[in-house]
Amino acid sequence: MPDKDAPYTWSREDLNKIDPAPFVFEGKTYDAYAATQQQRKIERAMRKTKRELIAWDQVLKHYPEESREAVQAEFDALSARLKLQRNLYRQFSKAAGLIEQNERAQEYGFDRSLSAKSTAGARRYERSKTQ
Repeated sequence: MPDKDAPYTWSREDLNKIDPAPFVFEGKTYDAYAATQQQRKIERAMRKTKRELIAWDQVLKHYPEESREAVQAEFDALSARLKLQRNLYRQFSKAAGLIEQNERAQEYGFDRSLSAKSTAGARRYERSKTQ
């Protein structure tokens, strides 16, 4: 049993300095724990968008060529959303001083091929909004 009168290994100052200082991101203040929770929230949103993109890709593969425009527009909009989520994740992680853990945002079935289609879809979406 530890001796209750033994000196502390950590001083009170050291204990107070363990957590990094709170920071402000987009008008909201985050402490260390809230920052990790927000990072997980963004990762969940990215995985959800990737699952939706996987589904829309399957719809595109089996949709008649002559009436694909509306389905392609939905795929492109989701692709643009994923791009925004990735940028938000990168900016938030940098502001919080957290390591980007991209493996947490991976989704089975969202491979290189679909990633390339998504990138092209995001570009198409951006171009359609600027015209």
